[in-house]
Amino acid sequence: CDGLTDENVNACGKCDDSCYTKDYDKPGDCRYPDRTCDSVEPDPNNPNAITLSEKTLPKTPFIYISVTGRNQVAKLDTSTGQKLWQKPSFGTSPSRTAVAFDYSVWVGNRGFSNPSSPEASNLVHLDLDGNFVCRVDAVGTSSAGVRGVAIDAEGYVWAGVWDTGKLYKVHPTKVDNTQNPPRCEVVGIYDTGVEIYGLAIDGSGYLWTASPTRKAKVDTKTGQVVQYYNDSTYYGVAVDKNDKVWYGGYGGGGVIHMLD
Repeated sequence: CDGLTDENVNACGKCDDSCYTKDYDKPGDCRYPDRTCDSVEPDPNNPNAITLSEKTLPKTPFIYISVTGRNQVAKLDTSTGQKLWQKPSFGTSPSRTAVAFDYSVWVGNRGFSNPSSPEASNLVHLDLDGNFVCRVDAVGTSSAGVRGVAIDAEGYVWAGVWDTGKLYKVHPTKVDNTQNPPRCEVVGIYDTGVEIYGLAIDGSGYLWTASPTRKAKVDTKTGQVVQYYNDSTYYGVAVDKNDKVWYGGYGGGGVIHMLD
């Protein structure tokens, strides 16, 4: 109940309220008068079980926008366009955002004002209300810091630094609160050898870097580069619903689909 994933809720999914549980002989049967079946439905593959229904999907999807010139992040309701809040990014020149499974946001600050300072260049985790959770001191050198953020299938957060080519793999929930400010737990730092302008992860667990120079394909299980691509024309990257990787053109380059 702190805006993040709750690990210590009771059996009813609540933090403070009392509750009770009751066993039923037929889990998929919602005919019992004292049973509430909202948000669940019989599992079509198992008549003795229930599964979550579409009613459990978020009714108000969100988008987080970096407000670069103000060193802030804004949260918008995508169904209405209403701005819900606008809060500090706890760094400078924020650009990339990635939304976690609990709908909180990770923000990459490029740190143009002072790329070598963790106060300017970093990765920051904000909760659903825009409150600071933790920071990763991912710094650049003389040009820019964090310019790529992505989240893999296991919830680990990846941040890429522009002028060092380093990838930071960050635990989704572990925080070291003994430091000031609290630090997110970094579980790995990997050297890609490329300038990182953007990141995207495909369904096979490969992370693709974007850059106006050489690009890299990285195995998120090991953090190792498995392939390089030498191309200076494309540097925007995204993965579509069919798991195809696409790069957008730089300087009139159009759009290309990566085959492997």
